Amino acid sequence: MMPKLKSSTKPPINLSTLTHPHSDIRVEALDYHRNGVCGMGFWVVLFKWKDGDDLVVRNMMATVFGNTDDTGVETVEFTGHCAVFDRDQLAAANIQFARGNSWRGDHFERELRRAIVKYQHLEMVCEFDDSNPNYKGW
Repeated sequence: MMPKLKSSTKPPINLSTLTHPHSDIRVEALDYHRNGVCGMGFWVVLFKWKDGDDLVVRNMMATVFGNTDDTGVETVEFTGHCAVFDRDQLAAANIQFARGNSWRGDHFERELRRAIVKYQHLEMVCEFDDSNPNYKGW
């Protein structure tokens, strides 16, 4: 017998556990976008980033492309593409390169991909964990 899918109500995953405790990154939300039928899917990650020694905390958004199968399952390889933006700068309509809202995605990519893989693992554990009140058995 196949395992039943989880119900639409699931216990929340503690997103603060997705990154290392000493990391400058704290994930707030993430979701996979299939990007139509034939497009390359991508993950959107909202996170806070402690920028340098001056302890400025920035509200950031990353779009993480590549390294997924067609269902959005992320691999552990780190060879895709990652675009990063300051959300406050986007809200102010600043999309200019080198004028306050250009960030090196490769500086964030490895940790963000690890957070995505960990998130997917935790979602699967919640789906098939019999201590989860939403688990329906085999």
